[in-house]
Amino acid sequence: LIMAYNLSPDKIILTHEEANIAEKNGNILHKIEFPFNNCIVQARSVRHDNKFEKKGLYPVVLEDLFNKRLELKACLAPLGKKRQHLGKIISSAKKRGKWIPESLNSEYSSIYFDYDYWDSKQKALKVYMNTFYGEAGNSKSPIFLHKLAGGTTLAGKYNLNLVAEFVTKKGFGIKYGDTDSLYLTCPDKYYEKCDEAFFRKDLSTEVYWTEMVNITMIVMKSLRDQVNAYLEIKNGTFYLKMAYKEVLFPICFAGKKKYFGISHEDVINFRPNDLFMREINTVKQGNSELFRFIKEKIMWEAMGINNICSIRKIIEDALWDARFKQADERKNSKQKKNIKIPDSGERFSYIVVNDGPRYKKDGSKSTRK
Repeated sequence: LIMAYNLSPDKIILTHEEANIAEKNGNILHKIEFPFNNCIVQARSVRHDNKFEKKGLYPVVLEDLFNKRLELKACLAPLGKKRQHLGKIISSAKKRGKWIPESLNSEYSSIYFDYDYWDSKQKALKVYMNTFYGEAGNSKSPIFLHKLAGGTTLAGKYNLNLVAEFVTKKGFGIKYGDTDSLYLTCPDKYYEKCDEAFFRKDLSTEVYWTEMVNITMIVMKSLRDQVNAYLEIKNGTFYLKMAYKEVLFPICFAGKKKYFGISHEDVINFRPNDLFMREINTVKQGNSELFRFIKEKIMWEAMGINNICSIRKIIEDALWDARFKQADERKNSKQKKNIKIPDSGERFSYIVVNDGPRYKKDGSKSTRK
């Protein structure tokens, strides 16, 4: 957004007089206007018209960082495909009860490590790029510029609404959306053939799901290209693009900005090693082992191919199983310690130790308790 609208301190115009002069000099201005503290904040930014000499400091720096991030993501792409491919081979072998060679596990672990390495580097660049926007809205920052931060937020909302309107007119449903992304559902017409085959029992559940995910991938990639062409027409710049990331199926929305599911990027695999999660932390300081067991069990069962139970039923069963698990752990703990832990309300004997006075090495009485 900063690159698209040339939002930079050296390209922001704060007064109407300066804006009129800039327009008379042949510059195209982007209007910034938003409410704040019961007032209307106004400003303008000078559009760069896709010419380098007209770009501000922030867009030039961000474009350089963006290109470096693209190079890192180019290293990620083949590793990601290989990781997904090996993951599917391993999960399929486990399903059939076959032995998995150590060399295959070792190769998968190595690919996984390399992928995480490059992914962490590109994510670090992403965070750094986002600080230009974040610090512009931080009143304690030396580069604080309220109108720049507000203009960026305003442009983001405008374009996300543009995309939302565009896709809904084409029959796509918006399942979830936040500040910079949308999770869409395809119109039912795309699944009619596989639906009919499944209802005739010509397809198993897994084959049916695989076919639906494959159709979704093809349709969404086509929609992405249409959306990007639309954004270029509306904004007059190629900087704004919607990226296709993955298909999440099945998926569960647990709350605002909290969801989990099985992610399919290039390879369709319903038995991954890890679930895709957003803002759902099973490993967190303060969470007990039992709590993590309950959460993991609920999520994996909910995403299972053969699952026919509601989330509520899965939670009830998981809590029931956890009760027995806790009882078993308590029993094992008793056996290890060779002591009897009293039940709630049970009488027990105890000894009160009267801790007498303490003395120092020189024989004097200590004041420490």
